[in-house]
Amino acid sequence: MIFGIPIALLGLLAYLAILALWWWGRNPERANADLTPVGIFGISLFGFLYSLYLTYLEFFVIEALCPWCLASFLVMTAIMAISGILAYRELS
Repeated sequence: MIFGIPIALLGLLAYLAILALWWWGRNPERANADLTPVGIFGISLFGFLYSLYLTYLEFFVIEALCPWCLASFLVMTAIMAISGILAYRELS
């Protein structure tokens, strides 16, 4: 828990924020739609780094693996990589 909020809920909120930004950016006429890849990259970068920390704890501290946690880590990593490429193209 972070500030009394379950980590799973924070992860769900992060994925919902990514989904909302993706939806917003689908219509190029919306305000700042061209910057949505940058926002998605920022959220996914934070999610990736936190997932990396939790994965480290799984392997070396807890010594138990959670398949859902590892799947979320892989999904967040893929989102970060793809959005990073798109954000770079948008800002170049």
